[in-house]
Amino acid sequence: FGTATIVDVRIYDTLGRLYLARRFAEEPQTTSTGSLDLRGLSLPSGQYYIAFSAQDRQVVEKISVIR
Repeated sequence: FGTATIVDVRIYDTLGRLYLARRFAEEPQTTSTGSLDLRGLSLPSGQYYIAFSAQDRQVVEKISVIR
């Protein structure tokens, strides 16, 4: 078994304000897919950017929240 990979997740609004910062320890898998449930957050409606970083990789995606 391999060691866990640390995954950082951050959510920013369009003005760059940080709404969420979480760190997860994920077990390595041959096919890496995951999900993040945002229903418990009290984000107001709007556009946000969610940034995932792990090891030497970073991915940023734009998301929309509609309440």
